[in-house]
Amino acid sequence: MSGTKMPRDQNNNAVPVLRARDGGARKSTTAGAGAVLIGPFGAGTLAIEIACRTAALRYQTGDGTVVADANGHFIEVGERLVRSLGANDTDRHTHISIIRVGATDGTLEVTELE
Repeated sequence: MSGTKMPRDQNNNAVPVLRARDGGARKSTTAGAGAVLIGPFGAGTLAIEIACRTAALRYQTGDGTVVADANGHFIEVGERLVRSLGANDTDRHTHISIIRVGATDGTLEVTELE
């Protein structure tokens, strides 16, 4: 692991963590009754951190055609999750789609991680 850019612990072992990308890699979007698409994410983005702020949402990651619906993954108000976008460029997800769960619009914050 001599080539890693990861931080090291007291035993000089690499610690597998990601950092927030610079330069506009954080987005805040409100979802209503119709699905909203966020992306594309930067080429160096390995994962995203999502934080649900105002109302429960459903989400789905994928390519530029992904559409969240009632069968998507659930995120509750106040919840913060980290989601991988895939292992390599051939299957890496580039977008997230969100939709509200109930009658109240919800805000999702997305931070790209590298």
